[in-house]
Amino acid sequence: MCMSLAGQLNKIALAYKMLKLNEDTYGNDNSSPDRVLQDFKSIISVHARVIIEMSSFYEMVRPIVLTQIAIVSNTLVFLTFVMTLNARNGEQEDFLQTTKLFSAIPMVLLELFLPCYLFGNINEYKDSINFALYSSNWTDSNIDVKRLIVLTMAMNNAHQLKIKVTPNKIVNMEIFANVCI
Repeated sequence: MCMSLAGQLNKIALAYKMLKLNEDTYGNDNSSPDRVLQDFKSIISVHARVIIEMSSFYEMVRPIVLTQIAIVSNTLVFLTFVMTLNARNGEQEDFLQTTKLFSAIPMVLLELFLPCYLFGNINEYKDSINFALYSSNWTDSNIDVKRLIVLTMAMNNAHQLKIKVTPNKIVNMEIFANVCI
């Protein structure tokens, strides 16, 4: 589902970026002002549906992801602690136990990496939508298009859909790096 949301947000950003909103391009093929405005409104409606879908997905997944990150982080610390204790003893049985524990670390890191990477991608694509809107050459367009651009940017910013560990820390690759270090 995370890959699907990231792909949809990426396609929306590309659609906004490719939309010709300035009046100089209206004379081309199917680029009448009404057609461009209709295309723009259809992209906005798809964007709104994706935000609603994202909101319901995050509402369902947020407690699971935060619990998983907390458990995996604590497991990683515990494995490191036990491996250090076993390595200090230096006995043959402890060496085998340390090897077993060491082999579990890649799986634990993968469990931590995947949600951080996937939700980081979603955040990145969602943030790229405003940049795509701003880059769509809207300054030369008429006032209706300018209003729609501003309202669409406000709609994208109004829904700060990010899974947060704390009020300031977002689930992304930075959290992964902080836990690993």
